[in-house]
This record gives sequence, structure tokens and C-alpha cells, in this order.
Amino acid sequence: MNQRTKELRPTPEVAEEVYGRDSWDGYPCCCTCGKSGRHDLAHYVPKAQGGLGIPENLINCCRDCHERLDHSGDRQELLGRVREYLQGKYEDWDESELTYSSRNEIVPYQSTLPDTIDDLAKFALVGREKLTAVRAEIRAIDKLKLADDVRAQKLSEAQLIAEAVMDAEVKVGELLRDVPKATRANNPSGLKKDTQKDTAVLLGTPKHQARETVGISRKQAERFVKLAGNKDIVEQAKAEARENDDIVSRSFALEKINAAKRKQIIDDKIERKNTYVELSEDACKLICGDIRGGFLEVPDNSVDFIVTDPPYPKEYIPLYESLSLLASRVLKDGGSLLCMCGQSYLNEVMAELCKHLNYHWTLCYLTPGGQSPQLWAKKTNTFWKPIIWLTKGKYAGDLVGDVIKTPPNENDKRYHEWGQSIAGFNELLQKFTYPGQTIFDPFLGGGTTAICAIKSGRRFIGADISQGCLDTTRNRVNEVMNDAGS
Repeated sequence: MNQRTKELRPTPEVAEEVYGRDSWDGYPCCCTCGKSGRHDLAHYVPKAQGGLGIPENLINCCRDCHERLDHSGDRQELLGRVREYLQGKYEDWDESELTYSSRNEIVPYQSTLPDTIDDLAKFALVGREKLTAVRAEIRAIDKLKLADDVRAQKLSEAQLIAEAVMDAEVKVGELLRDVPKATRANNPSGLKKDTQKDTAVLLGTPKHQARETVGISRKQAERFVKLAGNKDIVEQAKAEARENDDIVSRSFALEKINAAKRKQIIDDKIERKNTYVELSEDACKLICGDIRGGFLEVPDNSVDFIVTDPPYPKEYIPLYESLSLLASRVLKDGGSLLCMCGQSYLNEVMAELCKHLNYHWTLCYLTPGGQSPQLWAKKTNTFWKPIIWLTKGKYAGDLVGDVIKTPPNENDKRYHEWGQSIAGFNELLQKFTYPGQTIFDPFLGGGTTAICAIKSGRRFIGADISQGCLDTTRNRVNEVMNDAGS
């Protein structure tokens, strides 16, 4: 029996006190009609409204009068008579003191919650059970269409319980967050190795033990820690729920936290995209050489993105491994290689690229219009190209769409026979990169990537085996920079 039920139900001692009070010449009788007998005790403030089982709220009441108090049209008149009777019996009788409030249980814990994860978890579990019961009472009140003040009282009780439970979960999250991470010292049984991810998977760690001891799953622990890390938003969720006459829930608070995180990510992305970077004269570096030599002029871990379009014929397939090896050296951790390629030898190209990098995704580069090639050997008229997206380690960029659209017939062949669309590569750079970052194209060609990078405030490194390609690109870049300076 919970504390609330105990307080609403009169004890035998209370019953005896009421029968002794409501008597005539020592014989108990109904206090409203005078019918003799030890009748059922009736609550002045009904139990459904949280009326306490105390003498100040109870009367000895026969069945007929009890029925009239509950359902008849003269209920208010009878209640008035009972009120006057009780006021006459108790000098300091106060109707507001006759109602059970969940504050009797919850409020003390809101200011002094338990200190251990175990006790907090038990507190939250009991609180959720109470909350479920009160929600059921609210649904019953709605179904029976009882008075608004009855519902308001139950709603207030549910709000208090829900907020106290959430405070407990926040504190659990704080404690779990402070549990030390696993080390070999506190994991004497050793580390188990996950060969798929090539990372240490720790079992039996302090954090794991702390969760398992109180029956908290990993997912629950993550949610509690998230609540603990966003206490300001938790308080906003509580206030918003009360303003809307609603009951705060963990899912509502987490939804607000996630929404705030998404908004922050978008705001940060917009700010980075709109950052103005004034490029110096050395913002474009061009190198003449063979990719198989590794372009050692480019420092290790110095490039944010490699964006390139290598040659497609079969004899060039080995160059894709050279590209992968180069990228694994010069890319920063979390950096990406965006490699456009044909589809005739895609499986072989993929195998070469994945030798030194992690495959992440395949982008669709649309090439509509009459310039799209007809591959008679494959009996295919293709209107798109794959861009293979590979990363060095775990991708560290933003959420991006996987379709790049180019205007019809805009592949620019004026500067190189394999030239691509300025609009298409500009969209690619805008999606993935930010002003001030360093972009590298080791298959420079006619310089399309260079022009898009310089125009949008990115630093650029270009390389090609042909000095003619470098000269063409240098002339194009100089024109762009002169136009920007004029």
C-alpha cells in the first residue's frame, strides 16, 4: 500500500474517534439525520479528490445520507450542513488542510534527492509507477466528466511527480557521466577486440558495472547523461508543460534537446559557410609531377578535402591506388576524398581506392543533356557519374545531400578534353567545404576545381603530370584573382 492510500484510508483509531464524536447519549448515530448505528464513514472531501482519512474530514453517515451526499440534487445543501457541523467540532478546522497532496512525498525529495545511483534509480522507478496510476485517474476523471477542480488537482499531482522523477534521472546522468572510463588497470580481465571496427570494446568497466547494478540499459544511461548535460532545456521543458497544462515527459525533454542541437548545428554551418576569408597571393599552389611520386611537396595531414576527377580508361586504374595512398597521408583526420569516376570499371576502381581509406558513400553527379556519353559496348546512355566518397578515419563534416546537379550540356571542354562543369563542381565544394579550408586536386586538368575553390575563398593545391595543364590553370586563376582585386 503506498503512502497516499494509507493517508486517504481512516485507521481503526480514527474510526473510533469519529464514532465517539458523532454520538448521542453515548450511542453513535448519523450526523446528518440522527439514525443510530455505527455507519460507514463518509469523507467530506471525497477520496477521489484526495480527501484525507482524518477525523476533521470524516463523518458517521448512514447509507441513505451517504447516497445523497454522493449523487443527489441537494448535495451542496448537505455538504454545507456537514461543513458547519465539523467547524463546530474543530475550532481551527480548515478545508484546505483536508486534501492529500503529492507534495507530501515528492517535494522533500526534489530538494534532497538520494545520493546514490541505486537509490535514485529506485526513486525514479517508484515515481514512474505513481505517475502511471495518477494518469489513469486523470483519464477516469475525464471519462466520468467530474468537476474541473478534481482534474486540476490530479494534474498538479502528476506534474509534481513527473518533475521529481526527471530531476532524479538528471542526477543519475550526472553520476554516470562522472564514472571513470575503462582502463587496463580497472579492467584486469583484459580487452576484447572488435576486429570489424578495430577498436577496443570494454566489458566489465566501472561505467558498465554502475549501470548493470541498478538495471539501467546503455540506451537509458545515454538518455540520462544527455538530460544531465542540458539541464537548462530540461527546466524549459518543465515550464512549457505547465504552461500548456500538460505533464512533462523524458521524451519531450529529449526532443527539445535534440531540436536545440540540430538548430545549433545548422546555425554553426551557416556561420561557417558565410565566413569571409581574404586569400593571399599564395592561396593557389600548383605542382607538376606524377601522382605515383606521392607529391611530397604537400605536407602530411594538411588537406581538408581532395576533390578530383582522374582519367577513366582501364590503363589508368592503378593510379587510383596511388590516389588512395596519397590521400591517406595528406588528409587531416576526418578529411574526405571525393573522387569522380566512370562506371565501366567501377568495381576495380573501388577496390583500389579502399586500400588505404574508408569507403563512406557514393554521390550521384547528374549530367543531363546531349553531352551525356553513349556507351555502345554497355548499351547504355548514361546521365550521371558516381563520386566515390572516402574518408581518413571517421568523417568529421556536416550532414550533406548525395545528389549533385549540373545544368544540361555544361561540361566545359574549352580547357581540357575531360573538363567538367563549373556549376557542378561549385555545388560540390559548397556542399562539403568551408571558406579557408584547403582543397587538393591531384588530377588538375583544365583547373575547374581550382577556379571553384579560389572563387569561394578556399585555399587550393593542384597537381598534374602536364605542365600545360598547370599553365592553363595558372592563367585562369590569375584572371579570377585580378577580377576580385579590381
